[in-house]
Amino acid sequence: MNKVYDFIIIGAGPSSLSFYQYLININKSVLILEKSRNIGGRVAHRRFDGFNFELGANSFQATNENLKNLADQSVKNGVLYSHGQEYYPSNCLNDWTRSLVLSSNICNQKRVIKLISKDIIQVWCEDESLYYANNVIITAPAYQSFELLKNSGLILSELANVEYSKEIFYFTRNTSKLLIPELNEIIYTFKNGFYYQKWSFKNWNEESREELKEKFDKKYCPLESHCHKWRYSKVTKPLNKRYQIHFKDKNIYLVGDYFFGDDIQAAVDSADYLKTFI
Repeated sequence: MNKVYDFIIIGAGPSSLSFYQYLININKSVLILEKSRNIGGRVAHRRFDGFNFELGANSFQATNENLKNLADQSVKNGVLYSHGQEYYPSNCLNDWTRSLVLSSNICNQKRVIKLISKDIIQVWCEDESLYYANNVIITAPAYQSFELLKNSGLILSELANVEYSKEIFYFTRNTSKLLIPELNEIIYTFKNGFYYQKWSFKNWNEESREELKEKFDKKYCPLESHCHKWRYSKVTKPLNKRYQIHFKDKNIYLVGDYFFGDDIQAAVDSADYLKTFI
């Protein structure tokens, strides 16, 4: 048998990274399995010719002491800067999320598809790799968590009741400021002779982001663009926090912003709540 970790955390968003910090500080062995190349979950960015667009939040507020401690350490390292309780990235927020985990404690591009709960939990990935843990923390969005649990023979139908807003964002770089009245401009910045603009498109549709990008580019003609679809943008209908420990008898737990709100602070609040049961 391969190594048995004290904890395997599924997902590498802010709630995951906060709980990871807690576990390594109490000398637990931890492995994070993340389905994408990113470290940060919905904290993500897109680079345009030396300029970073935040795909999710552009900053975050820290009222929770643990989140404040994580952020203040990064202020000292020059990764973040603060104004009151608000924290901003010096470059991009992913620099902060990447700094919170050691590379030896995370495996990217590992989509977990099934858990087999015995004395030791088997964690199966899509690429047929297998990991072992005494405890598993699931930090994926609610519906993805529901599907993973269902595939594992564990039903928590309440997860399907969590609701998220769905948004589409369009990012542009151009030599002149674009005027697009049918889209909502969120941010614009002028740097090195270029205008960088971030737009939101509220009318969700099932076209791929490539199809939408092609449609927008043909209509608005920017020099460079990117289209991003957030199926789980912000929580609009949360779930009671008691469901975080619904499978406690199997040593499987849930953590996520959808228990406390819709932002990074809510994600860390959820991680802090679970600490009282570990």
